Amino acid sequence: MRIVIADSDMDFCEMLCAELARRIPAAQVECVTDGLELLQRAEAKMPELIVLNVLLPGRDGLAVMQTIRVMDLPSQPEFIVLSGYFSQQIRADLCRMRPAYYTALPCDIGLLGERIMRCCSHAVYRQTCREADDDERITRLLREMGLSMRCKGFRYAREAVRRAADMPEEQVSVTKVIYPAVAAMFRTTAVNVERAIRSAVLAAWQKEGCLRQRELFRDRPTNSEFLAVLAEVLRQERRHNAKREELEG
Repeated sequence: MRIVIADSDMDFCEMLCAELARRIPAAQVECVTDGLELLQRAEAKMPELIVLNVLLPGRDGLAVMQTIRVMDLPSQPEFIVLSGYFSQQIRADLCRMRPAYYTALPCDIGLLGERIMRCCSHAVYRQTCREADDDERITRLLREMGLSMRCKGFRYAREAVRRAADMPEEQVSVTKVIYPAVAAMFRTTAVNVERAIRSAVLAAWQKEGCLRQRELFRDRPTNSEFLAVLAEVLRQERRHNAKREELEG
């Protein structure tokens, strides 16, 4: 669980960090002092929870929140908004952007820590549900591609697709990143992972009646092509579901 606290008051940040270390020791807590730095960190890797002050130098908290809300993400982070003053316009903006919680400053650090802990529990629950949904989606996609669930390559391919979908497209390296990570998870070698996935894809391609794979690929795909296309299909399904959840919420 990654939490970013954005506030120009470092004394406040230190007190809140100490409170969160006591309440949520497993959380990774970071502090930033201006809105531009917050955006840079969020773009590099989006945290699950952002605690931010409306009055931030560089870029104010509401502008940061609005920028993140329109990002094309598999899931949006939770927000807790702090401010010394909530005008009618600020309240209207918050209603539109729907933070998990907002409160006026100064506030009770213990109460704020409790609110953050509740948001973390909710975020962890949402993440668990997303992971279960991903398992179901990837399994369905691989079966549509003609892969047999009985072959070893199926398990490796499922984990490889998930990892590829979680990474920015420009950073995905099947040979240097995906294979070693999958191999470490299953206590085997990257070479074994590559061979097993290649054998599974080849066997599926040779099946008659596997129309779904023929729809996506003109020729038999390489492992990299296969994983890249399925990762993008998974990203699209994630975005679609996130938008549906936002409309329903």
